[in-house]
Amino acid sequence: MSKRVIPEALRECTFFELRQKERLSVVKTTPYSQDELHRLFNQAAKPLYHHLIDCEQCSLEDARYCVEGFGLGNTFDCLLLCFDDAADKRYKLMNQVIKARVSGRRAFESLFSDNAPLPRQDAPITRKWGNTKEYEAFINHWTGCKFCKPNLNRYCDEGQRLKK
Repeated sequence: MSKRVIPEALRECTFFELRQKERLSVVKTTPYSQDELHRLFNQAAKPLYHHLIDCEQCSLEDARYCVEGFGLGNTFDCLLLCFDDAADKRYKLMNQVIKARVSGRRAFESLFSDNAPLPRQDAPITRKWGNTKEYEAFINHWTGCKFCKPNLNRYCDEGQRLKK
């Protein structure tokens, strides 16, 4: 770290102070957890949502904001970079803004619901009546066969075998 101080800078800047310690490296800090990112994202989305409801100049779809909304939109756009599904999140907020403009309901709904139910862990769907492997093989055959005509009840030899 250089101890050299430029006198012109001191005259122009009245609150210039030399750093006493080295700056912290951003790389050495721990990354945000998903919960922290979700919380920060919702904190940025909520004021932008309320601004977009009333502002006719801002366009969330084009990421174009008015003078008052620029800081809010810029923060939101920067936080979007942390997520793989950024387009979906932008689309969700855009839908919320449109619904709020139409309905007049101004309550912000979190883009990451803490109260959302967990995905169901049910058993896989079992085959229902008519969807046996044999039936599916029959359907696959006659949809691709040039000779089978189910509406006329005409089938080739393979189609007749599969129909039984």
